[in-house]
Amino acid sequence: MDGKTINTGPLRRAADWIRRRPHLVLILFAACLRTAAAASAVLVHNDSAIYMEIARRFHDGRWAEALSYDYHPLPSLLIAAFRIAAPSLVSAGYASSVFFSSLAVLPLYFLAKDVLGARPAFAACVAYAAIPAYVSFGSSVLSEGPYYFFFILSLWAIHSALALPSVRLGMLAGLSAAFAYLCRPEGGGLMVLLVLWAAFLAIRLRSPASWRIAASAALGVAVFSACSVPYMIHIKEQTGRWEITKKKKISILVGTEEADSGKTTDEAAGDAVPGRDSGPGEEAPPDKSLPPVPEYEPGPALETRSSAAKVAWSFFATANTAVGILFYVPPLIGLLGFFMAPPEGGRRTGKAFLLSVIALYGAVCWLLLFTHGYLSSRHLSAALICTMPFIGAGLICMGKLSAAALKRFRGRDCGPALEYALAALLVALFAALCLPRALRPFGAEKRHLRDIGEALAGIEGEGHRIMSSEMRVPVYAAGEYVPMPGRDGLNALRDSCLRGNCRMLVVNYGAMPFLRDYPKAAAALWKRRIEGFEKILEFDPDGRGRPIVAFRVEDAEGNRR
Repeated sequence: MDGKTINTGPLRRAADWIRRRPHLVLILFAACLRTAAAASAVLVHNDSAIYMEIARRFHDGRWAEALSYDYHPLPSLLIAAFRIAAPSLVSAGYASSVFFSSLAVLPLYFLAKDVLGARPAFAACVAYAAIPAYVSFGSSVLSEGPYYFFFILSLWAIHSALALPSVRLGMLAGLSAAFAYLCRPEGGGLMVLLVLWAAFLAIRLRSPASWRIAASAALGVAVFSACSVPYMIHIKEQTGRWEITKKKKISILVGTEEADSGKTTDEAAGDAVPGRDSGPGEEAPPDKSLPPVPEYEPGPALETRSSAAKVAWSFFATANTAVGILFYVPPLIGLLGFFMAPPEGGRRTGKAFLLSVIALYGAVCWLLLFTHGYLSSRHLSAALICTMPFIGAGLICMGKLSAAALKRFRGRDCGPALEYALAALLVALFAALCLPRALRPFGAEKRHLRDIGEALAGIEGEGHRIMSSEMRVPVYAAGEYVPMPGRDGLNALRDSCLRGNCRMLVVNYGAMPFLRDYPKAAAALWKRRIEGFEKILEFDPDGRGRPIVAFRVEDAEGNRR
């Protein structure tokens, strides 16, 4: 067999194809991991129930009800679109998240390539594809999958529009930023980046290119406004004030106004249920069998120093999910890549751009800590995405340092091939360390919630409204989820079920404050049949006497719903 035949063989052709199209291989790698994670998931997330309820209303054509929720509409609208070909809302939600979170590899590759080069970009995409936090969120029925795609696409378009500059890319930046905003309110910060960077570069250059930069930014803002302002007008009609989201006031977020704690949990639950009648003449009678519930007193405000420390610690903890016990390895790799990796084309603007994104969304997380009281990996995911190019560059730099050390040990130069081989080995090792956590079945410890939902579907049938303290039970019972008030007595609870037209009530003893405060009333609810509720199912998951109980709701005449 001659050399020519070997060079044109199928393996050689496959290697050439991969070398010319590395981003397609990376998309396939990310899609395989996320598909495997979605297939092995035992349970959906808590917020998944809300997204699927909104998607159900979009799919049924009840747009006004769907838009009445506090959650931004685009993730649920995409689930409704995938529902056309999917057998259920759950599978449609998984398909939407897997599709968009895998496709996010494409803009991430080009962004990292423009800033640091092709090899760091490849390593960055491997890190994004394998880090467990992104695998988990990107394979769950959440807003993160579409948000990652539109967020990174907007970052790449902003960077490219200002570097070239390009009017078309400016318009793409505004469009993708608008879609990111319609997924999560944090997406609106992308326009802040576009305007600030355009102003900085226009003042710094002071050349004819400044006008093209200004035009790109202006068109981006115009496209963003055209796509996002209609939703802001809807928020104005719903809340009576101009806000970027219905979930939080901007004045509370920035600290100029204190949160209003006068609204009860029952009122909040009523607002979250479209179609529920809650007029002033239909209030539930007070429950005489229970003492009054004490008013909720918020805890002390977080100190600035401790909140900043919590943001930093959560940031490291999110990166920690990449390699288990090797806590500081991913951040240190990122720092190594930031300081040692040369910028592509000698331009340092790209590094500064990524740092500005990290700083902006780190500050957003710092503000969210005051309003949420906690900080999760989902809040930090946007800022952490921008560290992926630096982590990829750090892995490549580690390959170079290893080759240099080996050269010094052996006393001769082994050539660039050894650097490539060692860098590839480190990237593969990083991905291998991520896989056990990334592919761990989500929700296995709460499998009983899925079993309860499926059992209720077998007993009562599908399509009923279910008031539940466990958001995920109605998902698997194939019913509509209705939030449960948590500060009222049993009579008011029954009245809430009747007003919400609920057929079943599912109560978790450990999740209900008034049941924890009044154990006698709770015991009566479990152990004997109370007027208005007929127990049909009981399950004690941990054997501690804190069961999850399902009741059939009866009307005032004792008839079943």
